[in-house]
Amino acid sequence: MQDIEAAIVELKAKAVQQQFDTTFVDGDTSSNAKARAAARANAVLCRSRLALARGELTARPHPGLEVGDAIAVTSARAGLAAERFRVAGLRLRYVRGGPRAVYEQRIALGAT
Repeated sequence: MQDIEAAIVELKAKAVQQQFDTTFVDGDTSSNAKARAAARANAVLCRSRLALARGELTARPHPGLEVGDAIAVTSARAGLAAERFRVAGLRLRYVRGGPRAVYEQRIALGAT
């Protein structure tokens, strides 16, 4: 019984190895297709870089700031000197009442 199980495992391993040894080639090898594939790969890479959370910054609201914009952050306290980031998200907070009015923009930072 163990010999049969060992033989089955060996056959499965050979089948998997053959499957991974097969080379797949896309039929469209024109330069236009390569350029489109490179552009698509760059877009996916850019989106994945933006998804990497690099922190959050609270500042006065800026009406022209949009998600995807490149910004430079300088802060002696944080040890940053014109460090470049991408805006990954924006939240505006406005509180009129209470002991102190609040009007601030929270900027989620992503990698460039």
